[in-house]
Amino acid sequence: MLSWFSQYYGIDLLATAVTFAGIWLLGNKYKVGFLCTLVGNILWLVIGLMIQSSGLLIANVGLSLLNVRGYLLWRQEQTEAKGVG
Repeated sequence: MLSWFSQYYGIDLLATAVTFAGIWLLGNKYKVGFLCTLVGNILWLVIGLMIQSSGLLIANVGLSLLNVRGYLLWRQEQTEAKGVG
């Protein structure tokens, strides 16, 4: 009955939880949110490979790159703010 619930061994549920946690942490200005979201993207990449979905793969590669970019920009801003003060 609920075989669809465990179809991807819970990886999809874990990916969702980790991604939501990462977004919540970013919203509260915690840099670890970038890491959580990146882990979520990697888990979604695994799902994309399992189901052979090019859209899911492309989207999560792009989201991962944006995540890394956001982290680097945030780090740069904090470094500049420390130097000014």
